[in-house]
Amino acid sequence: MKKLGVLGDIHSCAPALRACVARLLAEGAEGFLLLGDYLTNCPDSEETMDQLRDLMARYPCYALRGNREEYLLRWQSGEEKGWTPSPKTGSLLYTAIHLSEESWRWLETLPQTLRVEVAGCPPLRIAHGSPQVTRGFLYPNYRACREALEKLDTDWLVCGHTHRQGIFRWQGRTLINPGAVHWRNTACCALLTGTADGWTAELLTLPYDTGAYARQVLQSGMAPMAPVWTQVVAEELCTGGDLLEPWIAGSIAGVKQKGLTDAREVFGCWYRQAEELGVPLPPLEEMLAACLST
Repeated sequence: MKKLGVLGDIHSCAPALRACVARLLAEGAEGFLLLGDYLTNCPDSEETMDQLRDLMARYPCYALRGNREEYLLRWQSGEEKGWTPSPKTGSLLYTAIHLSEESWRWLETLPQTLRVEVAGCPPLRIAHGSPQVTRGFLYPNYRACREALEKLDTDWLVCGHTHRQGIFRWQGRTLINPGAVHWRNTACCALLTGTADGWTAELLTLPYDTGAYARQVLQSGMAPMAPVWTQVVAEELCTGGDLLEPWIAGSIAGVKQKGLTDAREVFGCWYRQAEELGVPLPPLEEMLAACLST
């Protein structure tokens, strides 16, 4: 019998990662599947990377890249342009300028997908979104999910990206999603137990001191570089509300519908969208001034 911890969508949230690793080790994890999106969203980029390096030094780990790592690598190569201190791209920029050379080198080595073979157990295919598309959304029983399982070279697929925990079976094959380590005001992960007959998954949702972490996020250097974004993340940590995803989608749609191009007007659109979701914010002009001086 083999036990593997599964960690994905950490998004630079170091305390959530610590909670997950501690629980998985307590449950007997002998190795780890690392599903990408380790970085951005929260301010703890290098602390997160230090934890991952420690994990990889002590246990067998199988790691791949997520779409956030792809964004960062494109920025480093000059393909990704236009990142500025702002609600939209400030979190990405903050992460990029705080990564060490060691971390950049590791990101460059990560594959899109891996076939994992553990002695005495059936092989696993792991990916961030889907084996074909890093940003693929494999929601249970959706057409894309069924098609991905039908094309699979193993009977087991482990992936993340949707941030939603779940287990889905289709035509003798199984999809396991551990959820997101950084998930609102909880930490999610999974423990796989393998035998010659297959794999079973325990989906874990763990508490940690999200109130204290929200205060840390607001006091971090990310706040002036990623204004509004930082406040939305902190409010999710405090309340557990579904805020970040609808805020991003609503803000992008609002900017596009109104045809906004002026930086101040774009900022105002992102600001008002957060206000409508009930996120506590400093005055708009105060946030604008702090951002423009960053």
